[in-house]
This record gives sequence, C-alpha cells and structure tokens, in this order.
Amino acid sequence: MMRRLGTGLATALLAVVMTASGAAAFELTKAQALLFDTNHLRDVAGDTTLRYRFEKAGALEAGFTDSVEMTVTAVDPDGRKDLEFRFLTGERAVPFDAMHKFRGNPLIMLFLERDAREMKRLTGGSELYFRNRLRNAFAAAAAEVKPATVTWQDRSVPATEVVVRPFVAVELIERFPRFEHKEYHFILADAVPGGLYAVHAFTPGADGPLTDESMVLTDTRTAAAVGTAPVQAAHSQPEPRR
Repeated sequence: MMRRLGTGLATALLAVVMTASGAAAFELTKAQALLFDTNHLRDVAGDTTLRYRFEKAGALEAGFTDSVEMTVTAVDPDGRKDLEFRFLTGERAVPFDAMHKFRGNPLIMLFLERDAREMKRLTGGSELYFRNRLRNAFAAAAAEVKPATVTWQDRSVPATEVVVRPFVAVELIERFPRFEHKEYHFILADAVPGGLYAVHAFTPGADGPLTDESMVLTDTRTAAAVGTAPVQAAHSQPEPRR
C-alpha cells in the first residue's frame, strides 16, 4: 500500500507567503507573487477536474507520457477550494494528500515536490537541499518574468512565463555538476482554468537534454458533463541550452 505524502516544499513556500503577508518589511518577488500568492482558482467551480498531460524525456532514463488531475471537491463561502489529486498513474503515481482552503494552484508545488524527490533519487543528494534551492530561486533577483502567448480553446491568450535556474553557482552544486544548469519554466494565463497552463523542467546536456519533464493543461471536466478543450501553445517550449 502506498503511503499518502504531504509536501515539504509546499509547506516551505506557504510559510514564505504567510510571512510576507504579515510583515510589511518583507515583500514577495514578482515570481513568488505570480506563482504562490495569486488566486488562480477563482473561476474554477466545484466538482471541476483539471487534467494535465505529463511527459518525461531526456537521455538519463526512459521516457513516458502520463496524466495529472486536480479536482475541486468543495468551495468555501469565501471562494477557497478543497482539492484532491491524482498525480500520475500506476507504478509512477505520487499519492499526495488532499489540500484545503486554497486560492492558488498547488500543482505548481506538487510538480516541484516530485522534482526534488527525483533529484534526490538521481543524485543521491539530500531532498532538503534541492527543496531549499528551489525555494530560494523564486526569491532571487535572477528569477525571470516575461510575457508569453498560449492558445486555449482556439483563442490566442496572453500569458506570463516565469523562469528560474536554482542551481547555478550555488553552494555544494559541485557534487551534482550535471544539474547545475537545470531550468524551470512556468506558464501562467488568466484565461486558462486554474491559471497554470504549463510547467517545463529540463537539464541541458552536450547532446540534448539529460532530463526533460513537462506538465501541460489539456482539458477540464465537471461532474455533470465532460468537456475537452483543444490546446496548442503558441509559446514554444524553451530550447535546452547546450
């Protein structure tokens, strides 16, 4: 039986947001505010499921295509949502706990939490080390925020891309040199249900990416009906740097 898992990175990121909201002297960076302090779920109704396509590629390991789902199980009077997750399937499934009273899209944090665990598995390093580097990257001035465009339901809609490189020139990265230039790209769009269109994480290598994982919104469903929205990004995925 698989043990249901909490999210260490989610706890750390939420602590940062709560500290910022309670202390005038502490301000979130633009990247932090966009990803972790925005009401992404405001227009998502109860009993709605958001479905994402998850793809893994890269030279280090065999790839696969799978799916991720997030379902709104309850809506509070103030609009906050209770959520359940199915993050991948079968032997690959990551059994995350349900979450309660959320405004933002926690799939951002769940993607990163799984990523930190995968980095530990691939390197033998500390999961806490990778979590902390990820958390710090969003607070750093080097976090990029730039305009983008995606196509949702046959419409071109404005989006915002956040890019971080958490391991460049950081302490102890010499123990894991292959991953120093790993990049994380987040595509957010107000017109997209749940606010999060895609996440893409890759590690460049001499002959192509060593690791390459993406999670892209494909459709939404409700308990009363099933609707599929065609999705094609006008924004092209970033080319791995060599």
